[in-house]
Amino acid sequence: MSLTKASYSMVNGAPANILDFGGVCDGVTNDADALMAAIATGKEVVIPAESYILLSSAQVPTFIENLNNVSPQVVNTFNLPAGDFAITTQVEITNSKACNIIVKGVATTQVSATAVSKLSGSAKNYSVQYTLTSASEVAIGDYIYVGYTAGTGSYNVAEGAWKVTGVSGSNVTVKHTLNSTWPTLTVTSARVVPLRTILRWPTTQRGLAMSGCQLNTLENIVLASQFDISTGSASDTYSDGLQVGTASDQLNTGSTESQRTLSGEIYCKNVGIVEWSGNGVQAIGGNAYFYQVASCSNGWRGIQAASNGSIGAKYTSAVGNGASGYEAEGLGFIDANGAVAAGNGQQGVYVIGPASVSFASGYSYNNVGAGLDARNFGTILADGAKVDSNTGYGCYTTAGNILFGASAVSANNTTYDARSTEHGVIDGTGCTSLGVKSFTQKDGSVIIDSDGEIVWPTELKVESSSSQVAFGGTSIADMVISTDNGGTGTFTPILRAKAGTGIFYPAQDNTASLGRSGERWSVVYAATGTINTSDARTKQDVASLDDAEKRVAAALKGLIKKFRFKDAVVEKGDEARIHVGVIAQEVEAAFAAEGLDAARYGILCHDQLEDGDRYGVRYEELLAFIIAAM
Repeated sequence: MSLTKASYSMVNGAPANILDFGGVCDGVTNDADALMAAIATGKEVVIPAESYILLSSAQVPTFIENLNNVSPQVVNTFNLPAGDFAITTQVEITNSKACNIIVKGVATTQVSATAVSKLSGSAKNYSVQYTLTSASEVAIGDYIYVGYTAGTGSYNVAEGAWKVTGVSGSNVTVKHTLNSTWPTLTVTSARVVPLRTILRWPTTQRGLAMSGCQLNTLENIVLASQFDISTGSASDTYSDGLQVGTASDQLNTGSTESQRTLSGEIYCKNVGIVEWSGNGVQAIGGNAYFYQVASCSNGWRGIQAASNGSIGAKYTSAVGNGASGYEAEGLGFIDANGAVAAGNGQQGVYVIGPASVSFASGYSYNNVGAGLDARNFGTILADGAKVDSNTGYGCYTTAGNILFGASAVSANNTTYDARSTEHGVIDGTGCTSLGVKSFTQKDGSVIIDSDGEIVWPTELKVESSSSQVAFGGTSIADMVISTDNGGTGTFTPILRAKAGTGIFYPAQDNTASLGRSGERWSVVYAATGTINTSDARTKQDVASLDDAEKRVAAALKGLIKKFRFKDAVVEKGDEARIHVGVIAQEVEAAFAAEGLDAARYGILCHDQLEDGDRYGVRYEELLAFIIAAM
């Protein structure tokens, strides 16, 4: 018997071919119904040739939730309509044929923003108005992608992907989640792309996760959850928007957090990743490539790369997230050249461990933590970067490296423009301005200025667990050494060095000693003698010596003897020199013989040490005392 028509459905266990469900695959006829019928079988869905597929609103959730079962044999584009679509489960893609899948939201016309102004609100919940050249394709509930801004002040904070809350003529109002005080800014131009196709997951779900395969393209889409950063608390939760390179660990099904690190790859264009309680984007062992992508309003990081993951994120934006904007760790790498990290709840750019972020010509503004933060051998390449108006440090390193270059600026940051600790390096060679209004340094760290010279800071702190010593400057360009006993953060100046003169003097008059009884200078060399205050205006109870004191003075004259110091004899033997003076204990006894307490007189000193005590004599007072009795 011969067959007049063959189909996959006639082969037991074969995948579902859309040709068997009415598909045409001519690139013109809409094969969406055939696709959905094939998906309904629960089998792998084969699309043997290029097909035209425009899904209806009702079909979108089922298609997205079954994306891993779709296996185009050639590149196919799956077109989604405008709408906010509820996706109920994590979509995990491991299908090698995903490289032939392009998922596109509804196409819109790119327009320009000519002005941006804050209308109302506070941190994490601002109502902000964008004036567009045309708002004809924008509706309430849509999102707008904003990028490539120009203007003055902190104009880059306007970038991101923001939910539309109002439309009036050419004015579009959005909810903006900048974590800090709204800055002074003027926007003169910006690219704006209306995003009208929203895929939305529950707050407790992870969104799109792919591993071991390549998903060709996501375009004109918002990957959203339902987390509200203005009321929720920031935390590193399971709910992440887009993950590349990880898969659920089937060997440990008892923990939904357990992951395997695999390869994976995705390309995104005109995409917003927003409102996830965890991270917007994670590339953990995989690779992601972005064009006009924004990750905003997420509870934790905006964009993260780890475990050899790599993200090409040039000119992207990570704004208004609960933790860092961009983060790389564990050999992760992010190319964030020209990117904007603004208004995040912690760092703008954060690198920890052997990982790196290239942030050349990037903008890190108005973050609550540091603008750039590199730790534990992490490196940030920041040639031409602008780091400004961050609430914490401008640049911070703990055993990390931040390398600036031509035209880079770190200035106007609230705490320090640069802080380097534990052998960290901040290299500002070639900077327009490193700003260094003050910086701190600890354990061999280095900061290099725009001329390639190691900077003598306005303030340099050397810290231990219980106390800190700070070296800094004053308005008259003196060097200052300050101490913070107990590590409270409140520093008290103790010593100063006069700029250009070599004069070294105490920060407070008549409060500090030079050396201590148990830590003495062996010799003091001076061109002239010491000058002791003898101003009548500083003294009281002025009187001549009485008879008892004169008898003590006469006795002390007879107590002047020659002697050698024991430690000098130990060191030099017979070469130890002979000195002339008195024995302090004999001085004390001479006073006692006349019923006087030697401790009441500045002549005799008796100090307690950790391992005993030591007597001393002020010879200038002793000699004056003796002379008075002559």
